Amino acid sequence: FFPYEMHWMEGSMVEQVSRILQGKPLYTAPTIYYVPWLYEPLYYYLTAAIASVTGLSFAVARIPSVIATICTLGMLFIVVRKETGKMYFGIASIGLYLAAYGKVEYCFVMARIDPLFNMLLVAGFIAIYYSSLSKGIVLGSALFALSYFTKQTALVFVPAIAIYLWRIRGWKPALLFLISSAFFIAAGIFILDKVYDGWFSYYTLRVPQGKGKTLRWGYAFNGLFLFIILRCWLVSTILSLGSLKIFISKKIDYTSMAYLFFGLFFLISIVAGLLG
Repeated sequence: FFPYEMHWMEGSMVEQVSRILQGKPLYTAPTIYYVPWLYEPLYYYLTAAIASVTGLSFAVARIPSVIATICTLGMLFIVVRKETGKMYFGIASIGLYLAAYGKVEYCFVMARIDPLFNMLLVAGFIAIYYSSLSKGIVLGSALFALSYFTKQTALVFVPAIAIYLWRIRGWKPALLFLISSAFFIAAGIFILDKVYDGWFSYYTLRVPQGKGKTLRWGYAFNGLFLFIILRCWLVSTILSLGSLKIFISKKIDYTSMAYLFFGLFFLISIVAGLLG
């Protein structure tokens, strides 16, 4: 309920939402007065829907993040309790996640897109992992598409899901996931481009692509080693080697499916960290 900025991004997040409430375009030609973020719009629309009832403030702009963080904690508890059969491991998983509060710049409750992105991404993974039916894969694809329309980084996780489905369930479920995800994302991009006269794809696709051409790979790999690998080298080694060993084995039993799935998720997360 702090009435001012907790982070330098919050003010501009509120500005984006206020444009929606005022009927102004979110993505439009840049001026000296306004240039939109390169992020996708789902967080802005969700916050605007809440603010249309409550009024817009920093506290209101943090509501999606608070709710998303609570949902993520709930999913962590349910999954860990289900996988281990122990309630206290589920509680411990919540504690471990919240212990990272300072490491993630306190964004769990900020007016930022990341908590919503994380929640939708994890929900998509869980839907696919715990459902053996095609409906579960389509649901996971829809959640994955929603995470994409929160933050483009979701695309990086496509290989992990597709590889898992192909290795465990065969090429048809993997193809279903790829096709359904591509359909949802392409349809969303087409609609938003129509609404914003092409400026949507300009800011969310073309500009990031242009930034990628000037990426300093030396800095990226140095940061990856110092800030990610060095801090969790033991977990990184165990999950990486374990997942690789399971993936190349001829037969994968039920007990190793979770290791492969969550290991792939972790490895792709490191790749996302590298790109970040």
